[in-house]
Amino acid sequence: MPAIVSPPPAHARCDRGCAFVVLVESGRLPEGLRRVGVTARDARGRAASAERAVTLVDTPRVSLRVPGDDDAVGRGQLVLVADVVDRSQVTATVTVDGTPLDARVTGACATGCEVRAAWDLATTAPGAHVVEVTVTDPDGRTASLRRSVDAGDGVFVRAIEVTGERDFRNLELELHVLDAATGALFGCAGRGTGLEHVDRSDERQVVMAPLRTPAGQILSTAELEGERVVIVVIEDDSGACPDAPGRRDDVIGRSAPIRGEAIAGTRAFGDVVFVELITGRPL
Repeated sequence: MPAIVSPPPAHARCDRGCAFVVLVESGRLPEGLRRVGVTARDARGRAASAERAVTLVDTPRVSLRVPGDDDAVGRGQLVLVADVVDRSQVTATVTVDGTPLDARVTGACATGCEVRAAWDLATTAPGAHVVEVTVTDPDGRTASLRRSVDAGDGVFVRAIEVTGERDFRNLELELHVLDAATGALFGCAGRGTGLEHVDRSDERQVVMAPLRTPAGQILSTAELEGERVVIVVIEDDSGACPDAPGRRDDVIGRSAPIRGEAIAGTRAFGDVVFVELITGRPL
């Protein structure tokens, strides 16, 4: 296969010696012994050649794309996705807590392939689980990774309706769950997390909006156990979720304190005439 020579050799003066870099797209070549040959020709047509044997050896590289920084809280089903690069095709195994999943490799690994494995989370016990991905090339070289992934029930806004709210633009609602004593933010939902279409007053909107923690993960019911919380609804928040409510925010409803374990259900407070929160794994 042809190679790229840098800098271009045309009209180069080499009476005192010159050097060139030969760039070979080795990723397109199979592993094993290969010969790299170079021929130089001067302006009079005289040529000289040199050749060198090169052994191409490749070790797979693997990274977990799904889940990324997020976890599996609130999810009933999840397809684990790992990205692999290797000169040859690979075989793969994926396990969760040592139990194998059905793993499939798609695409050409020389340019980047995917390992996919479906994980049924509907009955998976809450808590941390160890995901391990191992890939092996035809010469037995392997690469693997391990990651701890949290599973369990999440907290979601299922429906909401507000009344008496008028704005020059569409409504921009956010729902926050705060510590009743300290005001610390447990999680919130707003634009970009499922409430972006709740933009009209006096109309009940059915949604599936996960509450996100300040770290951006879905709020887990485990984080609310033993806590006393309040639900606060804001219209036209000055700081986007997951910022906590500020002085200039238009708070249109604040619930009475609630036990964290009892956050699921329907209630009304202030101008929030209906809000339904659910817990579980609907995603």
